[in-house]
Amino acid sequence: MHTLFSRRVLWRPSTTFPLLLSGSLLSLALTPLTAEETDTPPPTSASEVLVIHSAQQPSSTLTPDRQALDEDALRSSGGMTVLGREDLRQRKVSNMAEALGLVPGLYFNEATGSDGFFLSIRGSNLDRRTFSMNGVRITRDGLPLTYADGYTDGQVVDPQWAQHLVAQRGARALLSGGSGLGGAIDILMPTGYSADHTAQMRLEAGSFGHRALRGEIAHDDGRWDLWIGAASQQFDGFRDHSQASTNKAMASVGHRHGDWEHRLGIERLESDLELPGGLTRAQLEENRFQAQPQAIIGDYRRDVTVTGLSWRSSWTADDWQVVGGLSYHRSDLDHPIVNQVVILPFPGQVFAGLWVQREREDVQGSLRVTRHMGDQRLSLGLDSGWAAVKGTDAQNLDGVRGDVTSTIDDAARQHTLTVIHEWDLSEQWQLEAGAQLAYHKRRVGDLSADYWGISPRLGASYALWPSHRIFAGVGRLFEAPTLTQLADANDPDRALKAAEGWNAELGLRGREDLGPDQWFSYELTGFAAWLRREILAQEDPNAPGTLINDNADRTQRYGLEILLRGSQPISANGISLSTSLSYTYSRFHFVDDDRFDSNTLPAIPAHRFHGELSLNLPHGISTGPTVSAESYRWLDFANTEPAHGHVMMGWRAACELPLGATLWMEARNLFDRHWIGSTPIQGDSSSAAETPTFQAGEPRSFYAGMDWSF
Repeated sequence: MHTLFSRRVLWRPSTTFPLLLSGSLLSLALTPLTAEETDTPPPTSASEVLVIHSAQQPSSTLTPDRQALDEDALRSSGGMTVLGREDLRQRKVSNMAEALGLVPGLYFNEATGSDGFFLSIRGSNLDRRTFSMNGVRITRDGLPLTYADGYTDGQVVDPQWAQHLVAQRGARALLSGGSGLGGAIDILMPTGYSADHTAQMRLEAGSFGHRALRGEIAHDDGRWDLWIGAASQQFDGFRDHSQASTNKAMASVGHRHGDWEHRLGIERLESDLELPGGLTRAQLEENRFQAQPQAIIGDYRRDVTVTGLSWRSSWTADDWQVVGGLSYHRSDLDHPIVNQVVILPFPGQVFAGLWVQREREDVQGSLRVTRHMGDQRLSLGLDSGWAAVKGTDAQNLDGVRGDVTSTIDDAARQHTLTVIHEWDLSEQWQLEAGAQLAYHKRRVGDLSADYWGISPRLGASYALWPSHRIFAGVGRLFEAPTLTQLADANDPDRALKAAEGWNAELGLRGREDLGPDQWFSYELTGFAAWLRREILAQEDPNAPGTLINDNADRTQRYGLEILLRGSQPISANGISLSTSLSYTYSRFHFVDDDRFDSNTLPAIPAHRFHGELSLNLPHGISTGPTVSAESYRWLDFANTEPAHGHVMMGWRAACELPLGATLWMEARNLFDRHWIGSTPIQGDSSSAAETPTFQAGEPRSFYAGMDWSF
């Protein structure tokens, strides 16, 4: 039995100021630099995926530009969606859930209204670990943010500066080094080369004490470039005991000489998050704004401090390209989560609370070697990672840390070798074939296990006519347990097995440009996955706040993903309508399980829809409604406790102002629908409704902000 790690922190000038100071000194050293504007022509053919990006970027071997993304998209033989910075502007974006709302195949909701969120791609992460995700490989500029054991801390994944977000679903993620059920998400950051401004500032405020300030600067003189960003965000919370404070600073400096390009990055994150705890269904219906009483008494919170360094280099000559990088992350977590003397269902048993503290260090490296051979491309990838986790579990005595109950000394490492061969067989046909060999080692205390897996993939795409393609792919999925998942619930001295299975998909995508402000694009993907030994977890009824893990026998997944976008002029004076529609159908279930038969897997609704309509007027004025809807979902494996479906309306508006400023407004849940947010999964307890695990979803809220670009 293992618990979720966690922690929280206030702004510490003593630690963050040196980072900003060093970045400022470096900026002064590069003062003679003058920005060069290099226009990149728009792509001559439409991409298979929608790529939205406003900047005209110079080419970089480390940061893909618009043309490179289009070329990669044209080869795509699986579910893939690319969003640009324009999709993240003119709205509140505090976490990945808010950033990826338009991407089909993804399901998410927030647990606290701030940094805490649940994210699932095609049914990954079904244990609904709000902060520690699995099954999805998340990278930043190709270097992993996912830790070496496959665990991703959602509290430290920040999309607010992203220039592009690339979501690869299912086995398509093999090209990014991932073989898990969900796929991969790459956050592509701006640089001094690619930024479309010298400086930018963003100020926003809104309901429940939300306020945020973010700024960034960029310099480029052709050989050297510099990018620095800093942000501070506070949130009082719509529930009691749910305040949040996050402060972050990042900087990167790049250099080009001849065939070489190098980039050094540094970051610091300090996040302080109070946890209101779960409620029973009756408490939720009575007052959704209240906190669990024990959460206040026990001072439930999650603090995390992260320091990161990264180095990337590339060498390009003739038909060869070599890209490599190293990253180091140190995270400190402090997480009082369960208060003392919790009376368990069994008479005479008590639980003295739980206060988790962890210190974690991860070192990861990545190497990609690509050879272009006419109409073929051969890629070799090597990814390695090492993790060391130390800490303690202690008693939580009414918000005071008590005696240590256990000492933690865990470790993990992983190595993957990936080979991908891509062919342009003709102007219509593209084919890709590849495989990944993976080795993972996990050690939790005295329990250790080794995992080997081979994941082949085959995919193809065919141009039905220019800019419209049909694609198909099949690949093997392989996912080793994370450190928190390692121990078997039925035998704590035995390690869980790795999950494995097959994924197949068939789809159609395209784009048609019909004239000025008149275009449409679409992406339709059907997929299926057959899994053995999927790792599932539920909250331990005998120790609230902790999770127990087990291998399921067989599970199946079927789904449909649709993304439609377009723009249509409605007058000759520059007025147009634009729309974005995203729909996902999901059918996930057990297969003849001894305990749960063919029950539906919990946490994911069968239907999810998100739509946006915008009336675009001259002078940069836009306004229009948004709608989000989902059907009911189960909250337990026994399919006895549902979270009812809901439809929520919103509104967005924006106006461009002089001096490079833009004013925007966003309203959410206008009719104040009551809905259930992220909630831990239960087993077959008939008293699930009486278990205090329900989280309230965000009520009616309003946000506004202003951006300045110079």
